[in-house]
Amino acid sequence: MFSIFFILISSFSFLFSSFSPAYAYDFSSHRSVKVSALIGSGAVTIFGYTSPNSKVELSNPQIYDQTYSLPDGFFVFNRTVLPYTPLDLCLSSTDQSGRRTTPVCIPPPPPANFHSDIGPILLAPSLSLDRSDITPNSTIQASGQSIPNSEVSIYFFQTKDNA
Repeated sequence: MFSIFFILISSFSFLFSSFSPAYAYDFSSHRSVKVSALIGSGAVTIFGYTSPNSKVELSNPQIYDQTYSLPDGFFVFNRTVLPYTPLDLCLSSTDQSGRRTTPVCIPPPPPANFHSDIGPILLAPSLSLDRSDITPNSTIQASGQSIPNSEVSIYFFQTKDNA
């Protein structure tokens, strides 16, 4: 009786072991897969010029993106995803000395556009003064950076006739 039971169990174990799963995965080579998703109303590519090797920021209360300008001042934000109801897009840059430019704000692209190219945008020069109070006949030192090979004019306006 025991031998018949052993033969039956052995037969069934052979059946179960012959049905083990066979995997069809190829682990011998690695392949890269790019997965992307677009959540929002579309995307925008913005390009322009600022001072060389500066950090350029694109922002509003809904989005934030940053890039760096090349030695010739060129920068590009490539396919920044926009929300369904985008606000104005503001750009500013920070030069290598930590001086920040005045923001330049542009309206968002039309909502019907899935992808928009905007540019070139020319960002203002960065500028710092060695002191904030300027008196008549005084000398101050100004420093800053701008788009390479561009002419920059600086004007100080008087607020009173006797100043």
